[in-house]
Amino acid sequence: MAQATYDAFNREKLSPHAGLSRFAIRRFFEWAQLRGHAAAYRVTRFLYATSCVAVPVLSEVARLVSMYQDEELSITATGHNLGAALATLNAFDIVANGYNRHPGHRSRFDGARGLGLRLLRVHNARDVVPRYSTAPPNRGVGTELAIDTGESPYLRRLANELVWHKLDSYLHGVAGARGGEAGRFKLAANAGEQGLRRAGRGARSKSTGGGERG
Repeated sequence: MAQATYDAFNREKLSPHAGLSRFAIRRFFEWAQLRGHAAAYRVTRFLYATSCVAVPVLSEVARLVSMYQDEELSITATGHNLGAALATLNAFDIVANGYNRHPGHRSRFDGARGLGLRLLRVHNARDVVPRYSTAPPNRGVGTELAIDTGESPYLRRLANELVWHKLDSYLHGVAGARGGEAGRFKLAANAGEQGLRRAGRGARSKSTGGGERG
């Protein structure tokens, strides 16, 4: 989902539609590199950069929970980079304010332990961005899934270490990770090859993803 938003984002500064989605809501997943799975997902609303993102998120979640009140629901918030931090805050907001429960359901808020949240944080050993000094300092939360894209035989090392922070590298690393053991990298999902194709200059010429791209 996070990669789909990257693919759809209009970065052309001279475009009158800069900052908007390049794809319309109705056909978003058809064109956002998910053509084979478009029928499984549906975009209900776009969120734009405002002074407060919590209000539109919570109102849309509340609307959808009410719409599917007769079904058992599971809500997943996902993101990359700053979007991952925003997704974490959104998840806490949704649960702490009771927006994940059907109308009429009541329960007592017992703090973080009573939220019932499950948080997975993917950490790439080659990624230098989380190690940058910040004020206040970065702090990891949730259960860590450790990967090392340097173990992939399909990627080559580049002088620009920021390439390891790209979501493409993370998707490739997750698709090939085998329990964090060195030397056990093996692609087991199409997402790994898709991420490899997007990695472009980071891909080795012998890769199954079509080689190095300029």
